[in-house]
Amino acid sequence: MNPTYVSNRFKEMFGTSPILLQREIKIAKAKKLLEMREMNITEISRILGFNDIQTFTRLFKKYTGISPRQYKRLFNL
Repeated sequence: MNPTYVSNRFKEMFGTSPILLQREIKIAKAKKLLEMREMNITEISRILGFNDIQTFTRLFKKYTGISPRQYKRLFNL
């Protein structure tokens, strides 16, 4: 199958591209992990497959409006 065709069909069915859906899922997982106290931001970034913490932080802030550190503070008072 043609990758472009598959991507377009996916977008028709789910309203988003596979890459954007993958990012949304990663951010949702990151939020859950940040709400726990066991792991630090660097560990979470690595577990979710980000090459560096800067990329993770930038993407997290793009989707949530706040940094991972700020989000973690909301739950770890």
